[in-house]
Amino acid sequence: MAATHFSGPVSVGPGQVESLITTKSLDKEDNGKTFFLNLAGGFTVTLPAISTVDAGWKVKIIVGITPTTAYIVTEDTASDTNIIVGNVTTSTGETTAAKFNASGFTLITFVVSSGAVKGDWIELVSDGTNYYVSGCTSVPAALTFT
Repeated sequence: MAATHFSGPVSVGPGQVESLITTKSLDKEDNGKTFFLNLAGGFTVTLPAISTVDAGWKVKIIVGITPTTAYIVTEDTASDTNIIVGNVTTSTGETTAAKFNASGFTLITFVVSSGAVKGDWIELVSDGTNYYVSGCTSVPAALTFT
């Protein structure tokens, strides 16, 4: 039997998925985790200050329950300003230009009244200076970036 070789860190087992039902401030140790947003009432997830994470720090955030109030993902506003950049498409492949701004954003909001639903997701990756966002939503207006 041939040996399997991996070129990067491998994480197997519990601890890589977390169900969120309340506000959460992420930290360096959350690298590689997938978070499911599982409270219909909505809440805020705060990213760690960019200075506290290494390049390659990454999380995925998935809507686990269709919200009745907005889910908000924000940078650490005490330390960072407009460091979220990137683009999100819809499940039909449509890209909404309003979701991209090279000068950066502070907040990503899963918008209830505009169609955020279970299964919408974003992924954030740090290069040590910015968080780069990608993802997919059911409809373009399901996410706003401000």
